[in-house]
Amino acid sequence: EAGDNCVDIANVGGVSGAGTAMRVPLWNGTTSLNNSNIYQGGSGNIGVGVAAPGRTLSVYESGSPEIQLINSVTGTTTSDGSYLSVSSDDFLIGNQETAGGHLKLFVDNDASKGIVIEENTGDVGIGTDSPIGALHVKEPSGGGSGIIIVDTTDAAYSMFKMYREGYEKWAMYVDNSDKLNFRSAGSDIRMTIDDANGNVGIGTASPSSKLQIEGDVLIKSG
Repeated sequence: EAGDNCVDIANVGGVSGAGTAMRVPLWNGTTSLNNSNIYQGGSGNIGVGVAAPGRTLSVYESGSPEIQLINSVTGTTTSDGSYLSVSSDDFLIGNQETAGGHLKLFVDNDASKGIVIEENTGDVGIGTDSPIGALHVKEPSGGGSGIIIVDTTDAAYSMFKMYREGYEKWAMYVDNSDKLNFRSAGSDIRMTIDDANGNVGIGTASPSSKLQIEGDVLIKSG
């Protein structure tokens, strides 16, 4: 015995081999020990493929290292379950399951407090685990802050754009005068609401009365 809970293989008949300090041994056959690809650093960190792990668990592969998570439901092939990977400088989180395998990121052990990507549609849910549109946002039952769009400088606009077939069709934004503008394709402002006085302008971006319309107006009954 070489130390507490350790066995000196030199004193064990029929066992041979050599190893490197800080590397976990691997049985090669039934009677020989050699180096594995697993390292334990001096601080207790574990490295797979890396001799100097800088974190509790570090995994290295020269191409795209992957960590696969599988269970009795997913199956055990390379195309089953979920995985974490690094491709070039991109970090990937993937669920490979094609039968109800959604991707969920949440807190408090509650899927309604996070982000869900539906397996069948790719729809994204925030605050709901059952999105019914490309982006479905649901506030928590106790209320919340909704969706916030913030510009970074006074020269920028807080803007929400809508595209169709790859082209911008409508945009809603707050300009430098704190007016809420509705813009059609291009730069034509169709309607403005002035934050200073609540005036509404149709066909003008500078309404001087509660409702100012520039252009013909048609009012029909029935």
